[in-house]
Amino acid sequence: KGWNPGWTPPPPTVQVKASSRKSLTMSWVNDEDTQHIWKYKVKVTSGKRQAKKYNCEITTAELRNCELTGLSPYTQYNVTVRACASKNKCSPPIMLVATTAGPALHPFLITLIAFVVLLAVACCAVHFDVLHALCWQ
Repeated sequence: KGWNPGWTPPPPTVQVKASSRKSLTMSWVNDEDTQHIWKYKVKVTSGKRQAKKYNCEITTAELRNCELTGLSPYTQYNVTVRACASKNKCSPPIMLVATTAGPALHPFLITLIAFVVLLAVACCAVHFDVLHALCWQ
């Protein structure tokens, strides 16, 4: 079926999920009703921060995701998405909520924390004189 220049696309079927500490990945499903969509307009907001805008252009039929970068770790965002068939023919917006991943603990830090906890337990379990003799020879 041919493209009608007056056609306005339906609201998109998209998912947004954390892909890293500072980014979200938006993905969508292409079906017959959305074959003429050429980009998704995306606005990302959180609290009182200024909105970030992204244009996720569809360059091939295989491209079904877009990374939204430059975000803050472990932060909840409102993501507003519109599917566009042309510059002025966009779908009504839909809003999704997603949270970026939290800060990950470095393996060395986990080991250090475990060592400190074990040392504290040992200090409580061992008589002070024995610990003093072991540590301050």
